[in-house]
Amino acid sequence: MLHPRIILAIARKDAVDILHNKSTLVGLLMPVFIAVLFVIMKAIFSGQSTKLLIYDPGQAGMA
Repeated sequence: MLHPRIILAIARKDAVDILHNKSTLVGLLMPVFIAVLFVIMKAIFSGQSTKLLIYDPGQAGMA
């Protein structure tokens, strides 16, 4: 088992690396942004139903 001081040193080093490397920071924050976007979209469109149109050029019908 690692000593807590070692774990904190590794976490501090990773945090500094993330703050200096903007692409890593964006990659870590992107799922949060997408989740917030979906929450906002759900709040806006919650009262509306969605219609689904299916194009069937071969007239296969629904099974």
